[in-house]
Amino acid sequence: MTIAIITAFCYSVAELYKLTTWNTRFIPVMCALIGTVLGTLGFYFVPEFPGADLLESLIIGLASGLAATGTHEAVAK
Repeated sequence: MTIAIITAFCYSVAELYKLTTWNTRFIPVMCALIGTVLGTLGFYFVPEFPGADLLESLIIGLASGLAATGTHEAVAK
């Protein structure tokens, strides 16, 4: 459940960023960074977070952020 929340949050931030600016070049990097930060916060503050250690949580967050970018690319025309 928390992985889907990270992905949805990153997707929402990317959509808001896209609406407020013309430069969408850095959206994948932004989603990856936000996902990594949320994965780290999830490791420390969410007891049922699926990461067993900090590195695994970072990778889960990174993959979730990049999944938001992939979702955006699949939906966008």
